[in-house]
Amino acid sequence: MLKRLLFIASVVWASPYTCFGLLVGLIGCLTGGKMQRKGLAIEFYGGAVNAFLRNFCGHWVSAITFGNTILGRSPELLAHCREHEWVHVRQYHRWGPFFG
Repeated sequence: MLKRLLFIASVVWASPYTCFGLLVGLIGCLTGGKMQRKGLAIEFYGGAVNAFLRNFCGHWVSAITFGNTILGRSPELLAHCREHEWVHVRQYHRWGPFFG
């Protein structure tokens, strides 16, 4: 029971960044992008997500994590980067608003 409560608290702790990632991802979906759920993360790719990554993160960035959301350029690049991005999901759970 305590483990479950701590997990829920960690998700809430990361939620300010998750909300930002959801906003960017939903704009991506409205512009032709796609969404998929992998584990506890929601992944977005394509559409305006590509423009966001290119303009705000650099043309060499394949994926970026915000809380429990992972934004990527394509499903193939997300699959390639997933293990690394999950490290960041766990960091957001640990550090919340102090990570980033």
